[in-house]
Amino acid sequence: MLTIWSNQRKKKLLKIYTIEEYEYCVKRGYEPLYDAMFDLSFTLRFLIQNDLFFGTVPERNQRYYLWNWKHKKHRCEECNSHLSEYSASFISHILPRSSYPELAFDPRNNNILCLFHHAQWESEEKRKTMRIYDKNMQMIERLKNELIKRK
Repeated sequence: MLTIWSNQRKKKLLKIYTIEEYEYCVKRGYEPLYDAMFDLSFTLRFLIQNDLFFGTVPERNQRYYLWNWKHKKHRCEECNSHLSEYSASFISHILPRSSYPELAFDPRNNNILCLFHHAQWESEEKRKTMRIYDKNMQMIERLKNELIKRK
């Protein structure tokens, strides 16, 4: 059952407990995998991601990149330049897949970036000057906290 939690200082948060509830939201034009107004358990999120991004690792990567391209704006989140044609290189992981394999297919763990800004994000020092840095650091904290709770 979908439940609404609210607080005067916080936005409404919809708790999703089942795959059926997730599908109900998707049919109505929402995407709970990356929309912050939805709360999914780590286990449920993982199950949904496995359903969406199945196959061998290269197949999973391709499905994941295409899914993100389909569901997000085709603009660099740093400079707002229009990205006219799909390229997996425009999907930039916030936390690296090699260090956080359990987040490799989590749509919250990426930005859409032009090639220049994708390369900038990959540099520990250069990323600190980016406009998206603070937002990404908040997401990193959230994702790491979810991993800690899971263990």
